[in-house]
Amino acid sequence: MKRDLIFIVCCLLTTWVWAQEYQRTGTGIKASILGKKIDVEVQWFNANSLRVLKMPHGQTIEKKSLSVIAEPENINLKVSTQGNGNIVMKSRSLTVKLDTQTGILTYETSNGASLLKELENVKAFTPVNDAGRVTYSVYQSFETDKGEGLYGLGQLQNGQMMQRGMEKYLVQGNIEDVTPIFQSTKGYGVFWDNYAGTMYVDNEQETSFRSDVGDCIDYYFMYGGSADGVIAQIRSLTGSVPMMPLWSYGFMQSKERYKSQDEVVGVVKKYRELGIPLDCIIQDWQYWGGNYLWNAMEFLNYEYRDPKRMIDEVHDLNAHMMISIWSSFGLKTKPFKALKEEGLLMDMATWPESGVEGWPPNFDYPSGVKVYDPYHPKARDIYWKYLNKGIFQLGMDGWWMDSTEPDHFNQRDVWTGDVGSSWDMFRRQITAGLNFSLTGMPHWNTDLGGFFAGSYNNRLGNGTATKNPMFHELYVRWSQFGVFCPMMRSHGADAPREIFLYGKAGEPVYDALVDAVKLRYSLIPYIYSTSWEVSHRNSTFMRALFMDFLNDPKTWDIGSEYMFGSAFLVAPVLHAQYTPEQAQKLLKENEGWGCKAQESAPSLLSVDFTQPKEMEVYLPAGSQWYDFWTNEVVEGGRNLKVATVFNRIPLYVRAGSIVPLGPDVQYVGEKKWDNLRVCVYPGADGNFTLYEDEGDNYNYENGAYTEIPMAWNDAKRMLTIDARRGCYEGMLDKRKFTVRMPDGSEKTVAYKGEKINVKF
Repeated sequence: MKRDLIFIVCCLLTTWVWAQEYQRTGTGIKASILGKKIDVEVQWFNANSLRVLKMPHGQTIEKKSLSVIAEPENINLKVSTQGNGNIVMKSRSLTVKLDTQTGILTYETSNGASLLKELENVKAFTPVNDAGRVTYSVYQSFETDKGEGLYGLGQLQNGQMMQRGMEKYLVQGNIEDVTPIFQSTKGYGVFWDNYAGTMYVDNEQETSFRSDVGDCIDYYFMYGGSADGVIAQIRSLTGSVPMMPLWSYGFMQSKERYKSQDEVVGVVKKYRELGIPLDCIIQDWQYWGGNYLWNAMEFLNYEYRDPKRMIDEVHDLNAHMMISIWSSFGLKTKPFKALKEEGLLMDMATWPESGVEGWPPNFDYPSGVKVYDPYHPKARDIYWKYLNKGIFQLGMDGWWMDSTEPDHFNQRDVWTGDVGSSWDMFRRQITAGLNFSLTGMPHWNTDLGGFFAGSYNNRLGNGTATKNPMFHELYVRWSQFGVFCPMMRSHGADAPREIFLYGKAGEPVYDALVDAVKLRYSLIPYIYSTSWEVSHRNSTFMRALFMDFLNDPKTWDIGSEYMFGSAFLVAPVLHAQYTPEQAQKLLKENEGWGCKAQESAPSLLSVDFTQPKEMEVYLPAGSQWYDFWTNEVVEGGRNLKVATVFNRIPLYVRAGSIVPLGPDVQYVGEKKWDNLRVCVYPGADGNFTLYEDEGDNYNYENGAYTEIPMAWNDAKRMLTIDARRGCYEGMLDKRKFTVRMPDGSEKTVAYKGEKINVKF
């Protein structure tokens, strides 16, 4: 009896000892790992997402995220302790265990499937001196399965689809836009929420983040069950995706840079004259004048002497105008003076370094340009005040925020510039865009043709890339890829990018560029409806193949193809087929016109772009696929050798897809969608929702939009166009749909907003 009583008392004491080391909070737990001298807090935001904070024991750190706008919630969380003192937290989706001896957290699904486990950190906190303030370098490592795919980290130029077996210092740069988020084929994601240069490591021993500076370890674990689910959790934490205006999904023409308002308007007029679709012209920098007037938020350059007239003329041509704005100001500008008075300018050297234009910088005349403090609400108010007064009240339609991570010359030796014009750089954009999208940010685009075309401006091309067949091929293939990006924007330096400078109708280069733009416009109803799926249902435009074909492991590391929305498999032509890829290097080595270059000159100047070529495409298993151009149907799960021509890229549509195609237009609002062609691809059941709204405002947030659900029943060979949901001012009360099958059969039906069936 005595011994039993002693045993019971000891058990009670043990439970009390463990229990006093953690406490329940309204949104999770706090625990002290005394053996490791660290404190751990777990905050739950919903049943699928939680935040982990770790800090040296006894320190009180109130760290507010600059990215996460959601607040932790009191969910139906069950917390218990195991016999060894470990703490177990259970939501309806996750089981999270905290080892109270090591501080290690383990993540499992609610049914016990392993997701992720922390590794024990020997040096989680290393003291550092941060500009006189004592803080830490912070480090957290994880144990990941070697067979799982990891993706994300933002827009990297490493050309990798999977972010495995690598070390990468995550810091913002001109051609890399890092996001410290990775997600796994297991359906979870990790967001390392710390604002400092951070080393990401993935090797046989660990997957880890180590930040140069940080007051505490701070990360979010998100479980979605799929890539789309993880993206939904990212957006639930950081904010949903707003709809972009309808016109922004049309073609945008830009270059570095238009130098007068006459040139801007003239380009739009030329597009209209030639019948090439266009929705936006973009004005890049230096419309403000000299470097001392940097980003003045005014048109002070004399060549823009009547900016309102310029914008009005663009609007009269049924186009929109966008402008480049910066996060830094010249010392002679009004915003600079207003910000300086309030002490809201950052003390950092940025670009331009000299007030005198030209290269190299003349340091006898420093520019004095300073970056404003975007974290201060008063600074943001001043910024918007001058932007609104000097630019937007003139009628400007949109802005492009350039250099939002300002170039800090103490962090780099030379200006690296934007992506260069090369086939290698082109190939890297596909994985860059896909991994960027996998961090939850769907709107992405690239400079069509690459930014720096200088290597193609050789004597072989008569001094300009616009006459160089080598650049022609690259520009065409890059533009064809741009059709299937969220935005389609032509931009670059060293050579103009206007389509009308690349030949004339009937010539292969000109025709291929025009065909790409026209294909984009035919897809606008599909693209805009996909945009609604992105905003309303947390979807993504550019979809890595594993997102939709997880059961086909061959898709996991393919970075040369992707899905665009739910229907299209896009296989860009990523290698030169008509001109040698390394020709520009050869020309440079031989000073552009000598020996080997001269020998190859005749063949390079007389390239025959009319000959068919071929390339290999992989079609994922689990679906039939239709060739978009021929409607030939093939089974997935295999590699195909496919024919290519200069004005088309391999493009496939998944069986079960419903794709609306729009009218032939010069801009998105030119014609109503009163008789859309609806292409149905049999072989599987499928559905699609046609979305429409007013196109250029936020009234959709208050319900001003319509949805027309469509469903294909493959067994019955019947398309159901369901009753219209919602309404908005100016909507079509009645319309026609022409439903078309791959065999060419079609039926035109009248639709008045009520459910109808179309049988084939």
